[in-house]
Amino acid sequence: MRVLFLVHDYPPMGGGGVQRALHLVRSLSAAGHPVHVIAVDKNAGAMRDDSLLARHPAGVPITRYRLPSIGPLIDFFRRARLSRLPTLVLPVDLYLDASLFPGVTARAALDVARTFRPDVVVASGPPFGVFEAARQVAKRLGATLVFDMRDPWVEPLI
Repeated sequence: MRVLFLVHDYPPMGGGGVQRALHLVRSLSAAGHPVHVIAVDKNAGAMRDDSLLARHPAGVPITRYRLPSIGPLIDFFRRARLSRLPTLVLPVDLYLDASLFPGVTARAALDVARTFRPDVVVASGPPFGVFEAARQVAKRLGATLVFDMRDPWVEPLI
């Protein structure tokens, strides 16, 4: 079975959730399933762990995409002393940029799916936006949908 794997954080980002996603990809690949990872392209900063990226299976492609940020808009409102205004207008989410996440992630995954042709769409999260993106992609492709819900407590507002 061909697996399209959607995840927000992936090596070289470090951390427990990243390791879990990496090991799931490694296990699927080792079992002979073609896997393609879709992950956000972001600066890993202090969480960077290149040893994890070295453990990523050589034959498994990773497509990284940019997530648009509303950070500059939030900064503008802070400078104008209107910092509460965005919280009144924007969807409530612990990750402010996550309100944009599902649509952008789904588009990136569908671009890959045109040539990869997955049988299964797997999403590992939080953030929960990755689950919505995977749901949209699986529905559009008529593929099986699998959720790996790692730590749901990190987004208590949802």
